[in-house]
Amino acid sequence: MEQEQEITGYSTLQFHWGGLFDSETADNLIHLVRSTGRGTPGPTLCGIDRFAPGSPGFSVGGGLSTVTAPCADCSQAREDDLPVSGLNSGAFNTETDL
Repeated sequence: MEQEQEITGYSTLQFHWGGLFDSETADNLIHLVRSTGRGTPGPTLCGIDRFAPGSPGFSVGGGLSTVTAPCADCSQAREDDLPVSGLNSGAFNTETDL
């Protein structure tokens, strides 16, 4: 059985369709995934299984487009005391940008 990792923060994530030079954002939102000492396991905070067959590609840390709108469900699900890192992380930080 896999041991659960301590969540140390969150990373931004963007979904996209297409390749390196022709990708287009899948939903025009920035999502959050849990960060641990061993990566970013599991689904987004809003429940999207990013490893499901037929799902769009994703970029942890963002950088796929100029999208700056946070996913409302991810915003509600996060714990405020944990930091958010990645491109456009300020969209999730109410006090200061990281």
